Amino acid sequence: SHEHGVSEDQSQDGPKQHRDEQRLAIVEERRHQGISELSRSLLTLRTGRSAQVENRGNFTREFRAQLRRLQQVTYPLLVTYQQLLGTGQCRDSSGVLPYLFVKNGVTQTTCKTDCSTNDWCQAFHFAGTNCAIFVGASYSSSNIPTAPSGSSAVPGNFTIVTQTNGQTGYSCYKKVTYQRLGTGHCTDSSGVLPYFFYTNYGSQTKCEADCSTNVWCQAFHSAGTNCAIFVGVSYSSSNTPAAPSGYSAGSSSFTAVSQTNLKTGFSCYKKQEAEYARGDSTDSCPAGYTALVDLTTCQANALTIQGVLCQTCTNSAFGGAGTWGDMAFGCVVDSTLNRGVYFNAGASVVNHPNRRQVCQQACSSFADAASCPTERCVWSGSACEATTTTTLTPTATMTS
Repeated sequence: SHEHGVSEDQSQDGPKQHRDEQRLAIVEERRHQGISELSRSLLTLRTGRSAQVENRGNFTREFRAQLRRLQQVTYPLLVTYQQLLGTGQCRDSSGVLPYLFVKNGVTQTTCKTDCSTNDWCQAFHFAGTNCAIFVGASYSSSNIPTAPSGSSAVPGNFTIVTQTNGQTGYSCYKKVTYQRLGTGHCTDSSGVLPYFFYTNYGSQTKCEADCSTNVWCQAFHSAGTNCAIFVGVSYSSSNTPAAPSGYSAGSSSFTAVSQTNLKTGFSCYKKQEAEYARGDSTDSCPAGYTALVDLTTCQANALTIQGVLCQTCTNSAFGGAGTWGDMAFGCVVDSTLNRGVYFNAGASVVNHPNRRQVCQQACSSFADAASCPTERCVWSGSACEATTTTTLTPTATMTS
């Protein structure tokens, strides 16, 4: 048999790390108190008279259900960084510097901290004492975040960092955020370990780094020197990625990590994937996303979309549907005057600086029936497929 998991190092610097560690310690203490109380109750029942045997099965099931509920807690996010291959400054897919803030005379630790403590930062690069942190692609010229103290803005496009330019002396680090799912091995919704690679010569730091470095990795767990990193749902037996050096292949099920199996000593961390993304300057969606063109879905999720893609927008509800000729067809986030989310039934016009296509995770990115979102997709028996159709009810007007 094989064992693997994660220690509690939160990989952050300064006071924020200390606060997160305190929160995690409180969560763990309360969880263990609850488990101890349940364990004492179960022990009492098991040592009771034989007349109680009939009730023991029901009690054991309830014990396990309550134990599972104790695991459903929200842990502090684990923020780490993937060093992009090769040396150089951070660049987008076109080789261009995205919008950034630059600061000189600082250490790499300070540069990393500035990125970690700002939710809008997607990456940083560093050389000598030169630091640049990059604004995420969900922002625009009308909702630029405030520059960190001592930093200056270098205007650019609001695009996604994907590569480096090879410039000597620089290294680029892209932010990767994990959500701790709880104690135990990572499993799918059926309690089965998805396809993974494992090693018994690792550590939490190595496990985390190996998952962050490989784009195919959806989650990791470790305990001591045991580590497992899990292959994402978009892969199969016909296109399985190569095992990292020192790793061996485990399970053969390409499913989504969604829970833990409560194995003592292990912790499971899952990469955070944004449910919504912002189209680029041509209103093209990132890989793994598709344009949101259903009015009902756009309207029902307007405030969630606004919270992800336009944090400075002030709409308190869905902005409305209408026919406009200066924005993309379908669901649109409009940061002009910090507006919000609208639905355009008009002709598709791209390259408006402040009005961008709203993109959602493609149905094809969900690999099992449990994760396939039923409100807009259907599980065909072998794949998650889109089912929604576009509905148009223009009810609002907008001026530029």
